[in-house]
Amino acid sequence: SLDGISTADSVGLSNAVKKWQTNQGIIPNGTINTDLISAMNETGLSKFNYAALAMDKLKMNKIKHNGNYVMVNIPSFYLRAYKDGVLAVESKVAVGKSATKTPEMESEISQLILMPNWYVPPSILKIPGYIERHRGRKNFIVKGKTVIQKSGPGNALGEMKFNFKSSDAIYLHDTNERWVFGASRRAVSHGCVRVHQYKTLGDYIAKVSSVFERQYKKAVDKYEYKRDSLGRIIDSSAKYKYIPADSTAYTGDSIITRLLKPKVHKELTVGQKVPIYIKYFTCAARNGNLVIYPDVYGYDKVLMEKYFKDLNL
Repeated sequence: SLDGISTADSVGLSNAVKKWQTNQGIIPNGTINTDLISAMNETGLSKFNYAALAMDKLKMNKIKHNGNYVMVNIPSFYLRAYKDGVLAVESKVAVGKSATKTPEMESEISQLILMPNWYVPPSILKIPGYIERHRGRKNFIVKGKTVIQKSGPGNALGEMKFNFKSSDAIYLHDTNERWVFGASRRAVSHGCVRVHQYKTLGDYIAKVSSVFERQYKKAVDKYEYKRDSLGRIIDSSAKYKYIPADSTAYTGDSIITRLLKPKVHKELTVGQKVPIYIKYFTCAARNGNLVIYPDVYGYDKVLMEKYFKDLNL
């Protein structure tokens, strides 16, 4: 039901659809399409099965953290970061397409890279003629069978990259194709996760775990105090305004915004690594509602057939 709309009032119907879409975590465009109809046609029994499957997955997952962690739920196309167990960041994401699926994993964010270079993955290098087309281009470096896109405007990773250990070389990053965040279904990448609110996520990491720890120590170790004619130490702390010992002194988006302003490549080590979980839940709670997300990779369809085939439901 869409709030009791029963007459052909197009404006009222559109508003009711938008409200329902918002509650379901769908982009509220007010448009009635196949995705909307499919979602609304989910029966109570199928929702129960999705919920039961999600609860079983949660029971088997061994997620450990101190209240500060990042969660990417592939079917929802959203990332959520928590501070002391409370939602602090919510961002749209784009994940791998069916041919290059984003894998589930548990890891720790250990490094932030500003204005990153892009090492073109093998899946793209296999495209016929790709290497030759990029040989000699101003913003590309081609060495044998390795192709690197230099940082700057048009770089596929955008302005920022979040590194963590991954056997599949997966990471989070900004993108130069920001139009993808306007779509409801965002399974379009070659496996990595594109983050819409990447600056907000960077600031979150700076708040829960200093991203300047090693840089600050390195600068202090090299510092030679200058003294005035009376032998007093001259304070030149402004020299280190981008590497404060306590990064929590900054608030809002000031840390990442300031660091990105020069548009130069910079690598920042995360002091205390931040847990990141990339998981696959087609059922979750959102805004007090039970939401069923599209089974984009068909994983849960297989599990449902296995789990419920003998129940005669």
